[in-house]
Amino acid sequence: SEDSIMEEMSRRSRAPADDDEFDDDTAAGRKALEAAYKQREAEQMLERAQGWATDALEAVQHARQASLALTEQTLPVKKEEQRDDHDVGSGDEDEGKGETFALALSHFSQEDARAEAIRRWGHHVPGNRSDLCWKSYLASRLPTPPEPSPLALLQERFAHDGYKLLCCCILMSRVSSLPVKMRCINEFFSKWPTPSAFLDADAADVQPALHSLGLFPERYKGLCDVAAKWLTLPVFDVDLKEHKLCQVGPFGVDSYNLFVRGRVMPKEPADKCLSAFWRWRRQNDSCKPEAD
Repeated sequence: SEDSIMEEMSRRSRAPADDDEFDDDTAAGRKALEAAYKQREAEQMLERAQGWATDALEAVQHARQASLALTEQTLPVKKEEQRDDHDVGSGDEDEGKGETFALALSHFSQEDARAEAIRRWGHHVPGNRSDLCWKSYLASRLPTPPEPSPLALLQERFAHDGYKLLCCCILMSRVSSLPVKMRCINEFFSKWPTPSAFLDADAADVQPALHSLGLFPERYKGLCDVAAKWLTLPVFDVDLKEHKLCQVGPFGVDSYNLFVRGRVMPKEPADKCLSAFWRWRRQNDSCKPEAD
């Protein structure tokens, strides 16, 4: 009836206006709305990631400032030992030299040890600290990798560099495609080969390099934590308790112990590839498992 029509028109005139930017009653509108939501989610993800990087870098800078407060004079780095953070190869030049270098460390001065740390890990290595033993700092990070195995696991490629191996474990986790893993890991280390170089990078620059791996926020947060603690801890170690690292679980801890430390743990790793390497070590090295 005419009265009911007028009543409906009056009701609609009193209804609040639709303030949505997109008309979600059409397919095009729904598609535009979905794209806008995805764009906003991506922006929020990068904002969170940049916040984690900022926090990690602030922790490193705080450690440096605390170092400088303890002494008025920092140890000089010899000119021939200085190296730009991006002027670093794959690290293969140090492969297999960790154990020999560790033995030679006893002849290092504190100045030599700090200079070597800067050479390896960049300018965010803390300043000279009177309460820090640079030999212990360096020795706790030097690798003692085992002999290469016929298994040719990806971790063996990074056994000579503990920082890179931990990053590698974060990046390769829950990714089945070996070509994707290799491409992303190689690109990551070619652009940011040291923890100092990585912490200087913007999250927006890192995200495209790791996009194919998925789970960028989780991986990026773990990388920030590894980089910050690798640079700042007086003595570095990793486990699942007091030395826990973000996004580094049993797989990463077992990989670090097997490949960087050269340890044969008493308990066989749960991961099938690590288990195969663990069994190979026991059978071929005639080594006894270390006690917990």
